[in-house]
Amino acid sequence: LLGGRAAAGGLGRDREAANVQGLAEALAFRDKLEARHGPCGARFVAGSLQQAIDAAKAELRLLLVYVHADEAAEALAPSHADDTAHFVSSVLTTPAVRALLDEHFALWAADLAQPLGLRVARMLRLADGPALAVLAYGELVGAEHSELRVIERLPRARCGSADGVAAALAAVVERTTAMVVAARAERSEREMARLIRADQDAELRASLAADQAAEAAEEAARRKAAADAHAA
Repeated sequence: LLGGRAAAGGLGRDREAANVQGLAEALAFRDKLEARHGPCGARFVAGSLQQAIDAAKAELRLLLVYVHADEAAEALAPSHADDTAHFVSSVLTTPAVRALLDEHFALWAADLAQPLGLRVARMLRLADGPALAVLAYGELVGAEHSELRVIERLPRARCGSADGVAAALAAVVERTTAMVVAARAERSEREMARLIRADQDAELRASLAADQAAEAAEEAARRKAAADAHAA
């Protein structure tokens, strides 16, 4: 269980500085990923973890954190580095996994070679990569809006098969679909109510403006009549 404040606190008290650091690390990760493994087509959120959480909230999606290990994996064992290469080239790029990611998840990378990525991976209790963690917040887990929960972990041992990863992600989607649909309906109702109130406020302002204009016209007419009578 992760609180929204705890997630942000793990990035430092200065949110703006954390966002700048997150963006720098995200761009460095993107460049490294393409240089080492070629384009994988996955759309990662560029920014800090908090920015990824905000993006997931805005679109009412689950947040999928990918723990990436290149240098860290090579330091542990060559086979771990092979696992990362296989995951990037043969799991992330498969149509089934890509379709799930594009439709249901905001994707963010925690690169173990970067300070921020390493802190987040430790926070998620995923010691090495490739690994995945699915996070959901308030509206999608029936909790307070500020609460963030890890609802699924796929450690390195579960990330070797594209079919296995797709099945695990599909199961998460199935478990949360009802809550996502309800959250979207509630948000739609709130937005509709906001638009109705805005229309009513606009009509009231227009009516008040018309009344004020009519009163001003009547007052002007009275003054003119009084002036004409006095002149006569």
